Amino acid sequence: MTQRTEVLADTEHGPVRGTVDGDLAVFRGIPFAAAPVGPLRFAPPAPPESWSTALDAEFAGPAVPQNPSPMAAILGSEKLPATDEDNCLTLNVFTPDVIGQRAVLIWLHGGGFVTGYGGGERNSGARLAANEDIVVVCPNYRIGPFGYLYLGEGQGNMGLLDQIAALKWVHRNIAAFGGDPDRITIGGHSAGALSAAAVAAAPSTRGLVRRVLLASPPLTNIGTPQQASADAEALLTALGGDRAELRAAAAERILDAAAKVTAAHGEPRPALILGGAELPVQIDAGLRESGVEVLIGTTAEEARAFLAMDPGMGSADERTALGVLGRFRPGAEDALYRHYSQRRPGSKPGELVADALTDVLFRMPMLRIAQDLGAYVYQFDRPANTALGSCHTADIPFILGNPAAWLETPLLAGHRLEQVQPLADAYSAALAEFIREGSAPWPRYDRERRCTMRFGALTGWVNDAAGPERELWGVR
Repeated sequence: MTQRTEVLADTEHGPVRGTVDGDLAVFRGIPFAAAPVGPLRFAPPAPPESWSTALDAEFAGPAVPQNPSPMAAILGSEKLPATDEDNCLTLNVFTPDVIGQRAVLIWLHGGGFVTGYGGGERNSGARLAANEDIVVVCPNYRIGPFGYLYLGEGQGNMGLLDQIAALKWVHRNIAAFGGDPDRITIGGHSAGALSAAAVAAAPSTRGLVRRVLLASPPLTNIGTPQQASADAEALLTALGGDRAELRAAAAERILDAAAKVTAAHGEPRPALILGGAELPVQIDAGLRESGVEVLIGTTAEEARAFLAMDPGMGSADERTALGVLGRFRPGAEDALYRHYSQRRPGSKPGELVADALTDVLFRMPMLRIAQDLGAYVYQFDRPANTALGSCHTADIPFILGNPAAWLETPLLAGHRLEQVQPLADAYSAALAEFIREGSAPWPRYDRERRCTMRFGALTGWVNDAAGPERELWGVR
């Protein structure tokens, strides 16, 4: 049995007591902000109260209250601890040693801004920290209506404010955990990736973030104050129309109302609000102004996840497929349909739409940012399984190097750990090089070479992997 001992670290609010597990010191459930309850519900995060005796940091804090994940068919159901707004704004620190000055990764969980948990095994930074000699911090942040309900001009984005508060806490305190406050990378997957980009683009974080790691960011999934206001009014109506009840209503009532709003629209609406708190400018412009180094990537077949989530899409006929394509490129739907039919002969119309949506929603926005910022670009090719392909989330078990936490999910169904761990170690090691050094083991993406690193059965980089699709979607 691995010997477990205690270790202390001093933070600005008081000492914390973690555990040493093998070669790693772990601190869980550290409050970086006050509990967002009572008058602090739907309000910006406030500092936590200080303490004088060592805070036991052995267990992670509670998850934010949330409805079931719309991605459960792919991710399986995550076993959450108690969900509670009280004390949910906590973070977990994984460090090889509290002495030293290591590069730091702040990892933001995904979940479409409506689900997810920063304290579970799925988002554990333990293996990455131990294998790559970096400090990994995994915070919780408010999600769903608790994090993104828009109640007026310049408001909303409370979950983004939580993430910024966690970043600032890390910058002020991470030296006590063996981290270097001048070498902070913020990263995440999906909604966590879009959040990481927004945090780095926010005016108040200038100089705090050095690097950004973006895995499958839905870069176009940003709403407007007008849309967010309409959604807020719909939620208030579902609650009975009394705005004064918002801060006193039980979390379950608010979640039920949010579920009704989502059902009415058929899908979750964008949560981040351009023009809301801390997001006054477009993310690409904010990243350019910040001067951060960027590593960004997608899976090869992101939108195949939609086939698993929406049976209607899988059974679409050619007419329906052309209608979907026409919404994204009016007048070019026939050319698009021909291109994707030739690229994947014999596929069903819904599968061709999924290929097109992978490009228009994920790959093309990624490439526009990459060529503008001189980013490092990668593509994750390994399929989750035959049905899902290399869909959105297929890379999650590999990024932090801990596929063991995902073996019982559809993503890795039927696989043994020894089959998937080598790719996880290679993938996470390449990302860790960027976290430590600001460089990756392949060339940057530029308009001359357009280099993309591919991770999968055949790992290596290629030039202009998406050339025909770039021309089709006008990315030049």
